[in-house]
Amino acid sequence: MVKKLIRTQMKCGRPDNASLNDIAVKNILRMAASAEYSSEHPLSKGIMKKAAEHNVSLEQVDGFVNEAGSGIRCRLGDKSIHIGNRRSLKANGIETRVGTLNAMQYLEDRGQTAVVVSIDGVTEAVIGLLDKARVEATQVVTILRQKMGIQVYMLTGDNARTAAVVARDIGIPPSFIIADVLPEGKVHCIKQLQEDGHCVAMCGDGVNDSPAMAQSDIGIAIGSGTDVAVETAGIVLMNSSLSDVLVALDLSRTVFRRIKLNFCWALGYNTLALPVAAGILYPWLQLALPPFMAAVAMILSSLSVLCSSLLLNLYQPPSFEIRSSTGALNGEIESDDDNHFGCAEEIRNKVSALYPGCSRQWSNICLCGNKCTCSVIK
Repeated sequence: MVKKLIRTQMKCGRPDNASLNDIAVKNILRMAASAEYSSEHPLSKGIMKKAAEHNVSLEQVDGFVNEAGSGIRCRLGDKSIHIGNRRSLKANGIETRVGTLNAMQYLEDRGQTAVVVSIDGVTEAVIGLLDKARVEATQVVTILRQKMGIQVYMLTGDNARTAAVVARDIGIPPSFIIADVLPEGKVHCIKQLQEDGHCVAMCGDGVNDSPAMAQSDIGIAIGSGTDVAVETAGIVLMNSSLSDVLVALDLSRTVFRRIKLNFCWALGYNTLALPVAAGILYPWLQLALPPFMAAVAMILSSLSVLCSSLLLNLYQPPSFEIRSSTGALNGEIESDDDNHFGCAEEIRNKVSALYPGCSRQWSNICLCGNKCTCSVIK
């Protein structure tokens, strides 16, 4: 009877698996959120939000280091904390526990970004972060490609599997995905497109996008992005809506057309008016333009250009009709698969990242036989 009572008391005092799991999750979130507190990467907000949901209190870390395109590391008390992607594990000599890589692949196959939390050089947990595409992303990509004739690439540091899932949802063909690139790799891609004669606009919101935005012809930053991205970009979308990219491009085209109209009008006006003011009609018609009339005509020329420019205040954002809108929402929009210009591939100098796509040079028609859907560099 005594032995039975002792066994019962021990069983009642032992935490069950659910409690142990909750404790482990909170402990990992405490370390991860404390480390990510100083990070400006957009994905760090996901970890911070999850920690807040579990009422996890953060602690002060020391020696914070941001590894561009790979992860972060710091010290929390007497423990060394590292949070990063697959690339950073080998680079930092981290011991990979059994099941870590399988957990990463499981998350990546579902479109999530897998980050590994390592403590004292050993992997302890894998966190899946779902970087959802914005609601308007599919519509914006469709309009850019179908209505404006602009090639849209996905340039991301995420792994190829995660990038493929997101690209499929928003309607970007596999041949226009460049995944698993470091910030310097993004700059290299921008340079390659520019060398091929393209005018490149880079839209981003993170610190890893800043070098590429600085290299591009037009840098577009999301207003809710990091301070570095906002400072680097030439255009900042204050409403943090991707649809404003369409408005910015359409407005810039409208302004440029008006500039050309004003230039042609002023050139034609003065080309005709100056000879009249100089008396070219006097020998035949005995007519000469009085000086005050010439001054008035000059003023009218300037006023006409000014009024033409002020009409831009009446500008209204465009409205687009999307063909195959049902398919577009599923990532199945009409594409130019028969003429794959700009297939994503490994750039000339063979940078470290793997670029899925066909093995043809950029800006050449794809001849790989399967419409640039291959995922291995030949």
